[in-house]
Amino acid sequence: MSAPEKIQSSTEHTSNNEALDRLASERHNQLRDALEKKADVALSSEQTSLESATRHALDTAPSIADAKGNDTMPAQKRRLITQQQRTIAFNKQMESVQHEMSSHERQFSKFIHNKPVEKTSDTLAATIARPNALLAGSICAFILVTILYFIAKQYGYRLSGFETIAAFAFGWVLGIIYDYLHTLISGKRHR
Repeated sequence: MSAPEKIQSSTEHTSNNEALDRLASERHNQLRDALEKKADVALSSEQTSLESATRHALDTAPSIADAKGNDTMPAQKRRLITQQQRTIAFNKQMESVQHEMSSHERQFSKFIHNKPVEKTSDTLAATIARPNALLAGSICAFILVTILYFIAKQYGYRLSGFETIAAFAFGWVLGIIYDYLHTLISGKRHR
């Protein structure tokens, strides 16, 4: 290859490179513009869907006034749960749980969840079997019987067994009095 051919070849090569660079730059700009348009469309559709979701949530959610008990909602949207519905739901739940139990456990569960037994248990738990009363009775029985035991052993007396019951009853009364006074002073009941 002669020198003029080499020069001509290198100028063609340079012009081809420039043309390729220009085409690549134009293609790059086209792709960037298309990508920006797609991003704008996606962003606007996201904003639209977010706005519609917010509108839907505000339309379907109860307002603060409704939560406070104002009757501003129409009767269709208000869903009050009646005592009958609660009873039906409770019975279905009990049947489902009892179905998974053994026969002995099922019979015991049916006995315990019988209405008279439940009412009696709730009444006793609210009055006689208060946690503070039982705790105070147990602690008092332990301390007093221990002291009585050492005194009786020192002087040679026999304990009859009634001492434990009497000490527990004394402590239980102290616990009930504590609960009563605490309720009078603070207005809150211990659970």
